[in-house]
Amino acid sequence: MWKDCEFFPTEGIEVLCLMSLIKIGDDHELWMHDQLRDLGREIVRQENYNEPGKRSRLWRTEEAVDVLERQEGSANVKGIRLNFGIELVDYCFGNEEFTNLSNLRFLQLHSANLAGDFRRLLSKLRWPCWRTRSSAVQPANLHLKNLVIVDLSYSSIREDWSGWISIKMSVKLKVLDLTGCRNLQQSPDFSSFLVLERLILEDCRSLVAVDPSIGHLQHLVFLNLRKCFKLKKLPAQLSSMKALTELLIDGSGIQEIPISGPMRKLEILCGRECKDLTELPDSIGRLTSLVDLVLDSASISKLPDSIGSLVELRHLSLKNCKSLGELPDSIGHMSSLTELNLSGTKVRRLPTSVGNLSNLEVLNIDGSLVEEFPVTLWMLDNLEKINASKCKELKGSIPEELQRLSSLKLLTLDHTQVDSLPTSIGGLSHLQSLDLTGCKRLQTLPELPDSLICLRKLSELRLCECSELKEVPGLGDLLFLEKLEIISCTMLANLDGLEKLESLRFLIISKCESIERLPDLSNLRKLPSLHASYCQNLVEVPGLESLHGLESLYMPCSSSLEKLPKLSNVRLLYLAQCKKLHDLSELEELESLELLNLAGCKAIRRLPNLSNLQRLRALEMQGCENLLEIPGLEELNSLRTLNISDCPWVQNIPGLPNVTVTC
Repeated sequence: MWKDCEFFPTEGIEVLCLMSLIKIGDDHELWMHDQLRDLGREIVRQENYNEPGKRSRLWRTEEAVDVLERQEGSANVKGIRLNFGIELVDYCFGNEEFTNLSNLRFLQLHSANLAGDFRRLLSKLRWPCWRTRSSAVQPANLHLKNLVIVDLSYSSIREDWSGWISIKMSVKLKVLDLTGCRNLQQSPDFSSFLVLERLILEDCRSLVAVDPSIGHLQHLVFLNLRKCFKLKKLPAQLSSMKALTELLIDGSGIQEIPISGPMRKLEILCGRECKDLTELPDSIGRLTSLVDLVLDSASISKLPDSIGSLVELRHLSLKNCKSLGELPDSIGHMSSLTELNLSGTKVRRLPTSVGNLSNLEVLNIDGSLVEEFPVTLWMLDNLEKINASKCKELKGSIPEELQRLSSLKLLTLDHTQVDSLPTSIGGLSHLQSLDLTGCKRLQTLPELPDSLICLRKLSELRLCECSELKEVPGLGDLLFLEKLEIISCTMLANLDGLEKLESLRFLIISKCESIERLPDLSNLRKLPSLHASYCQNLVEVPGLESLHGLESLYMPCSSSLEKLPKLSNVRLLYLAQCKKLHDLSELEELESLELLNLAGCKAIRRLPNLSNLQRLRALEMQGCENLLEIPGLEELNSLRTLNISDCPWVQNIPGLPNVTVTC
């Protein structure tokens, strides 16, 4: 479009991208910052404040309609936007209203139509965006020879629509967008669109056939047939499209992909949720330029041996292909592969040839039936991520060879039957996240004296539902740990070394019934959030008052807490069901507090004056059976929610017009 209008903005776009004023989206869409948009519109307004018809662009529908109806348009106008939203009846504009618009290049008509004789009108139109509910009214003599982009998305047009004649006059057409044309049963004849580069038929739900003339589109680089549910077959001529680089058939009814000719430039093939696609042809090996092959949730039951010929392939995703039970050994020939996704498949064995995938960075097998890692896996020194989450058949020990994965950053083994980790895990110097949630056979982490110090980049450790885990040796050596979650580790009795984790920013200890005391936390000065909940035998959390950066404290069901600690910066305080809590004298000093939950704290009789808590938005006191009064409520200007249900002794609540009160 820009090239045809003799605009060459490449350098300017790069500058604006660097300034974060625009960005290019995944679908090559240009996104603009609001400030840049407003600046552009103001520049256009300044072209002529009093006479909109003499400006270059009219984007306000009301203003554009006024200009057209008064026939006040001029040769200055290059773009018009007429968007009538979801009106039930299309607006109709006649030829006389466009008489003076000799240089119009862009015309958007949403819920609008044209009628009349358009001879010698709109001859410079490059980009019509025409969304109409009725194809009955058609303009006569509409000669559109200079079209570059045609957007007819979500229109009611059919294959016999008379408007195709006007569009086929253009020898420059590069983009044809028919997204959501749900009355279209067959695509138009493409013989006239010889320079077409992008064809979009997404969500054409009635489409049953693509015209064989598509084989003439030797410049087509992008073809989108997503959500064409009734489309079962692609024309054989598709395989002769030498320029095609991207083919999207996600969610369509396609049963097979014709690959018999020279589609050697194809780089992206996506067939997500193609429920009728059960296999790939042997000829897929001819797609020697293929980079991305995505077949998530398709009905693929096996892969051909020829897939090993895809030596340029970087991303192979077979997620949720529930009929897929094995991989061919030839997969090891895909030397450029960086990501392999087998999540949710029935694959039980990874072929030993995966050890040849020297560039592999990501291996996702979560939710699959994989029973063990092949011994060759540990040869992949570029591997950064292993996700084996919920591989319920994965069992046994992780071998010492794990340390050879020198680039590994994330190791996810949650809800597997893994029973031990090797001491060599300390050699994974780049490891950032280790997840062992629900490893119920895991009895202990390895004794890692000095080697654990090598895990300098470990920032996240999750130990959840490890019901046999009794200790975490060397915890204090994880000096760069930022997030620690320990949940439902019922045999874990102590957390020695926790007090040394000065980089910790998020700490959750929940449902650990054997923990009676936490170490002194006073050194965790960066900690903004502490969850120590439902640990029934926890009687002491020393060092809380020294945590000046603490903003969120979540300690429900703490059986030992009797006095509220002094927490000057806390914003969220959740102490529900703390049966012994009665001394709240420090509460009136918590001026940053926004939410306070003391529900079910039956030992509380009185609250201090709350008038200093000017940021408090929610106060939950339900079930405080012995509570007598809540002084200072009427002065809490930010309060919006108050719950005092099942507090029988609380009386004389002042009028609080802006507060939702539950009694």
